[in-house]
Amino acid sequence: MPLPKRRWGRLDEENQIVEFTNIDPLGRFHPSIRWVEVDKDTKIGTRLTLFGSEVYYDPNEYVGQPVDLNEVFKQMEEERKKAEERLNNPKPITSDLTVYLDEEMQGF
Repeated sequence: MPLPKRRWGRLDEENQIVEFTNIDPLGRFHPSIRWVEVDKDTKIGTRLTLFGSEVYYDPNEYVGQPVDLNEVFKQMEEERKKAEERLNNPKPITSDLTVYLDEEMQGF
């Protein structure tokens, strides 16, 4: 009978699971990155309660928000277009810099 696969979840600063690995993370990551062993029913977004070295969680407690990927892609495309516009039509900063330097140099 094969051994059950073990699984670990990485916690963010709010003790929420943000990613999983099936390879024991001990010694593989910086010590500030917190990993806990979780069961197969745990989902991304599950919030855990840590008390010393003990971990308490309800696999059914999911605090993440549903995401509309079409909306995310739409926002990404809008940001890409804005960035492209800024690259193709840079605003000159020399006039602002000249005014600033003129004002700063008046006291000398």
